[in-house]
Amino acid sequence: MRTIKRLSLLFFVLISFAAFAQKTASVGIKAGFPNVAGANAELILPLLDNRLSVYVDYSKFEIEPEDDASVDFKYKEYGANFYIGPRAGRGLYLSAGRGDFDSKILLTNIELDGGRTGEGDTRLRFESTNFKIGLRTGGMVYFRIEAGYGFGEIPEEIVFEARSSDGYKETVTEPIPDIPGISGSGVAILNIGFGIAF
Repeated sequence: MRTIKRLSLLFFVLISFAAFAQKTASVGIKAGFPNVAGANAELILPLLDNRLSVYVDYSKFEIEPEDDASVDFKYKEYGANFYIGPRAGRGLYLSAGRGDFDSKILLTNIELDGGRTGEGDTRLRFESTNFKIGLRTGGMVYFRIEAGYGFGEIPEEIVFEARSSDGYKETVTEPIPDIPGISGSGVAILNIGFGIAF
């Protein structure tokens, strides 16, 4: 019986320590725009009363919205967060970072001159300087939400060389469709996420 009490006391002390110990690293998942969904890692630095952290986000997957198009999508972002409140790694924070959006687009069944059809591929890439404000809960399992804007030159059209099966080639220019939150000067940012801190 005494052993069970000792083990229970030890377990309680360990749980209490885990709940109140400083958590300096975290890994998680972020979903939103423009990253769609991906992994996130953050490390709190021993600077400015442990209020400064560095982070990296990464997304990579293939999208096939229609039979005539496929997109190989990658998004990377890195930067720093500054936590405003007294507790490191939780509460309100300001964020500054750099985003890199890179996608390879393959289009098929493109109408070409002479009644031909063909296919073509191109790359859509832009970089942005991102400023965000966010809120993160504390504890071992955390939740975060953040919003902001990424400033950068966003292309308004894509240019690619289409090829038909008989070897005919044609340069095709297509406007990028209107997407809410994207303009020629930048992109709106909205993310939610959760993860584990340790």
